[in-house]
Amino acid sequence: MAAEALHCLLRGAPFTHPERMRHAWTRFVLSLLIRYPEAIAAMKKQLRQNVEQIYLKTRKPDEPDTFAEYEAKLGTNELARMHGKLMMDLMLDSRMGRLIFGMHWGVIAFTGHKHELLTSDRPVVSNQFPISANHMCLPISPIILFVACATEKAQNEFRALDAGHVMKVM
Repeated sequence: MAAEALHCLLRGAPFTHPERMRHAWTRFVLSLLIRYPEAIAAMKKQLRQNVEQIYLKTRKPDEPDTFAEYEAKLGTNELARMHGKLMMDLMLDSRMGRLIFGMHWGVIAFTGHKHELLTSDRPVVSNQFPISANHMCLPISPIILFVACATEKAQNEFRALDAGHVMKVM
């Protein structure tokens, strides 16, 4: 569904299933915010620490002394499953997701410029421009930028920014 939303955004077409596609695109943007390499490593480390603490507090006398020994004995990959579930939970229902879903969305095309937009492990840029409200941007093609602003006024301000400056920041 997020891929369908992307195609609509690229064509400047309305969503065929507005609420479902908006939810899907929101989840996709959230996934980009939380799945860059350092964030995943930090989340896995914190999850392991939390699980180890719970294990030590709740382990039975006949179970191994440490969670690492418990994992090795059972050959389980439970932490990986827990990490995946945690990531999905964060993408499906979060305060940030509700904020993104409620923003004013649009796209800006940059044609006729010397350079094109690039992306990276952290493609979402937020609150980097001098406008009156929270905003986030995501390159969705070499010449098209997805923009979400907290207010319609901020979206109009964003559209009035110098295109070359926006491309440089992005």
